Amino acid sequence: MMPKEKIGKLDFFIDENGLPRVKAPPGLEGVALFLEGDIQGDAAMAQELLNLLEESNKKGSKDTEFIGNSYAVIIRPEQVVLEALYSRGKNSKITLKRDEFKEIVKKWLNFIKQ
Repeated sequence: MMPKEKIGKLDFFIDENGLPRVKAPPGLEGVALFLEGDIQGDAAMAQELLNLLEESNKKGSKDTEFIGNSYAVIIRPEQVVLEALYSRGKNSKITLKRDEFKEIVKKWLNFIKQ
């Protein structure tokens, strides 16, 4: 059986090729695409993003950006915006509360480190 973990509304699992995947409900598909395509199984990159979230919180209200393969992450004082770099469909822009996004990334990091 493949490792699987339910994180709030997101289901994390390892596919038949051994890659970490995310099943997301409507509205959070872009988060799944970001985790699978930009962070993938790279624990160092996930940690770098968590560090940016921490550092930007100390800087005050200045926006911080994290550019991945397919999404740009704009970190603001109260929220995080994931914006697709190459598409303009329904998953092209997602806004989450900062703490919610941070928790998702933490849980993804823990999942991929297993």
